[in-house]
Amino acid sequence: MRGIAIYLEGGGHARGTKQRLRVGMSHFLGQLKERARGKSMLWKIVVCGGRDRAFHDWCKQPSTARYPIRILLVDAEGPVSGSVRAHLERRDSWSIPKAEEENVHLMVQTMETWIAADRSALADYYGQHFLASALPVAEDLEAIPKDRIRTALTRATIPTQKREYHKTRHAPDLLQRIDPDLVRRRCRMCHRLFEVVDGLIRAA
Repeated sequence: MRGIAIYLEGGGHARGTKQRLRVGMSHFLGQLKERARGKSMLWKIVVCGGRDRAFHDWCKQPSTARYPIRILLVDAEGPVSGSVRAHLERRDSWSIPKAEEENVHLMVQTMETWIAADRSALADYYGQHFLASALPVAEDLEAIPKDRIRTALTRATIPTQKREYHKTRHAPDLLQRIDPDLVRRRCRMCHRLFEVVDGLIRAA
């Protein structure tokens, strides 16, 4: 049985936080997961911790009959110009074969950009005193530096009962709430991920 494996940056070092991120991201990518299962394909998300570990794990696991589709998903950590492969080779000095470019994807500039795209989901999660006005209104969120995104999330959430946004405590829950279609409209690299992986699944 053929399958798809996604090697994901994040989750910290603890097994519990990695498991929570795995569940959250699997829910966010639920459309792809259901399409894969509709073709009787296996589905696996490998939460790797740091970005270098994610790249290392992705590289060391060659395509197999069990998981022929292998996806690397990491933060861009800055503005992206040119191709995904060129960005990662320039920024991280990673050697990525040209043939693998469709298997390499970015959260631009950081996963928090995706989370900030859905104000309604954030407001529902944080509840009373959430400051939606602190979040950026730009349609192209990927043009906003990651530090500004994180500052905006802090300002919007710190008055709430849950207190300020926390990556390992809050992100897994929020990934289960934000609307992937809305994120795709405001984050072109997220749209690329869905489009490319959907195409790979259809062709498998």
